[in-house]
Amino acid sequence: MPKTKNKKLLKNNVDKAEKIIIKAEQKVEKKIGHLENKIDETINKLSRVGLHEYATYLSHPWRIFWSNLLAGTARGLGFLFGVTIIIAIISYVVTMLVDLPIVGEFFGNLNEFLQQNINGYTKNGSPF
Repeated sequence: MPKTKNKKLLKNNVDKAEKIIIKAEQKVEKKIGHLENKIDETINKLSRVGLHEYATYLSHPWRIFWSNLLAGTARGLGFLFGVTIIIAIISYVVTMLVDLPIVGEFFGNLNEFLQQNINGYTKNGSPF
């Protein structure tokens, strides 16, 4: 009799252990599925940001150098043209204001100052 009781008890314990293992496997599968979803979301976010293109860009230092050189040159030329246009407009407006009574003398002196500086830049080619 004790052997059958032990067998039943052993069978019950084995059944309980199998149920626990099945539940644990289900939980693990659920966690794995959740992690797979998170990994997919992360991959999608990284592809939207363009991480691969950025890493490729960083792996070519000469490409970085030339693109930065070109960008800096474009900014410098843009600044030069912009300042030239602004100075030309200011000179034109000051020339027009010279003819006004009362403030005409002030603008006449300002116009002379601008003309001297503009002539100085064109003769020397450099402000320094």
